[in-house]
Amino acid sequence: MKRCVSAAALLLVAGSARAQCDFWVPYVPDFDQRRSAIGGTAGLPADGGMYCAPTSVVNWFAYFSNHGLPQPATLAGPRVWQSNSNYDRVTNALSLMGALMGTDPINGTTGGGEYNGALAYSLIHTFPNIVVVNQYWCGSNSICPSPPAIALKRYFGGYTAACYGYYNESPTNFFTRNGGHCITVIGETGVCAGTPYLQFRDPADDAANATQSIFTTRAATMTGVTANFRGKVGQSYTPDTRFRLNYGSGSKFLDGWIVLDPISALTNVNSDPGALNVIHPFHFDDLFLPAVQTFHAPAGTGAILEALMHPQLMDHFYITGPVAPGAAYRLFHLDPLTGQSVEVLSSMNPLMHPTFSRHGELYLCDGSVLKMFGINGSMATFMGSLTLSAVPEALAYEDASDAIAVLHPTGIASRHSLVRYPRALGTALSSNFLQNLPNISGEVSMDFRHSDNHLFVGASGNPMIFHFNNLGNSNFTDITLPAGSSPRAINVSDTGHVMFANNGMLNDYMLPAVGGGWIPDPASLFSGRPCGTRFHLARSRTNHVPALHEGPEFANILNPEIAPGIPDCYANCDGSTIAPILNVNDFSCFLNLYAAGRIEANCDESTTAPVLNVNDFQCFMNRYAAGCP
Repeated sequence: MKRCVSAAALLLVAGSARAQCDFWVPYVPDFDQRRSAIGGTAGLPADGGMYCAPTSVVNWFAYFSNHGLPQPATLAGPRVWQSNSNYDRVTNALSLMGALMGTDPINGTTGGGEYNGALAYSLIHTFPNIVVVNQYWCGSNSICPSPPAIALKRYFGGYTAACYGYYNESPTNFFTRNGGHCITVIGETGVCAGTPYLQFRDPADDAANATQSIFTTRAATMTGVTANFRGKVGQSYTPDTRFRLNYGSGSKFLDGWIVLDPISALTNVNSDPGALNVIHPFHFDDLFLPAVQTFHAPAGTGAILEALMHPQLMDHFYITGPVAPGAAYRLFHLDPLTGQSVEVLSSMNPLMHPTFSRHGELYLCDGSVLKMFGINGSMATFMGSLTLSAVPEALAYEDASDAIAVLHPTGIASRHSLVRYPRALGTALSSNFLQNLPNISGEVSMDFRHSDNHLFVGASGNPMIFHFNNLGNSNFTDITLPAGSSPRAINVSDTGHVMFANNGMLNDYMLPAVGGGWIPDPASLFSGRPCGTRFHLARSRTNHVPALHEGPEFANILNPEIAPGIPDCYANCDGSTIAPILNVNDFSCFLNLYAAGRIEANCDESTTAPVLNVNDFQCFMNRYAAGCP
């Protein structure tokens, strides 16, 4: 089932925290992807004609460098990115990102390259603050890029690089993808009014040369089109509503995104059984999110027993227990925008071990029956089930092989079996004993490390977390915890850290770079924070499937048509669009930037300390007097 976010979801509701339908992110770079090697200035392969994906993402990382993530080995901000003094530095960053993404000079960034490259760069240069979420093409159980979905991502602190496909229509209302292009989304208006207007940086809006063009905001209206779509020739068509960008000729539909999200997590609350906390340990200074947001389950539904995030990090889910003997267990969908919870499903049997696939399917145990659901907000569509021999100890989804792993006790001392089933359930893919796993006691949890599919298993009655290869045939360096530890809700982060709830506090363990065993991370954003018995960490995930998302239909196309644009005007500090564009608010905006020591206040682009000085005030007044084009 396709997940579509409606414009109505963004309407203001009295008494609740709401996103604004419109948003604008100022001072985002607009780097040129087309760069020629001229004289002593380096260029990109084939003049960068296929570098839209690397550029649309590097725009955001350069923005981050001006807002608290300097990335000294690459972008080394903060900097005035419009200045040509930084041109070579940007070219080097684009070259690196292209290498990490596997960008081809002829076909562009194909396969899972955009996600893999953005994640690799983030892990190396912004460790460990940014989570990379990728929707490679709209498919089943997915959140398709739409004006409301992009606005929601902004509200939750995300930064979006969207991609649109060029679609051939034949016959009428049947669309097949034929290449695409990626852009950096910096604003939207008219979402709640039903007249969405997308504002973005287009990396391909300048000819190949060796200087940076003036940063320009491009814009286009969007229209929802209900029709039949497919990603490539030979696939079946899927009825859907996609949003068309209305400029130029042909059909350009938003159909994918890569979103850079500040890391977050969910946990229940020991002192308040019906409470759920969303933890935001890190965010940039352009959007305020409280360090902890607290939500409550509906009255009379019982304590929160499980909690997890949707893989696109826009929805949260939790399970409550029975309030009395014979009462139901319930799965709820929490809209963090409104704070409202809606029941998704219920059962008289315990609902246990919920986990999402990377594609958005939800798995859980209804007693001893493993069930699979398509999730569309608060709507669940049953997709299949397996009757197991007993209630399993734990579930975890293995992204690399698209398998759902089930841990069973065997009744034999020190023997636990790990059974792996395909994404659609059915016949088991493998069944193996976890060697050297002792008679663990209490509540069991497990998670896979995405980088190598290694498995980490722990139980609340054992001060140890056990480390295996994904089939359990080999035992690696285990994590020895202090006496009295009670590990629950194991999560493995993008960085390979093992994180879990332990007696009311979050723990974060890491392997040191040189030698030795697992140790607590001294710089962790989460260690020591209060938590309940449940913990779910935001992780980078992608829905990329080679058979569905690779081929000439997914190659990049150098954008031959450019949306209407407005060159950046420095004096319009607040980014206003209502006449008069330049007014007293721009002076207040500039003073605030100056007082905060922001690089954007370096109007004269000086490099000699102090870079912010009285000359910047004179520079701003001169630009204000000159007006905007």
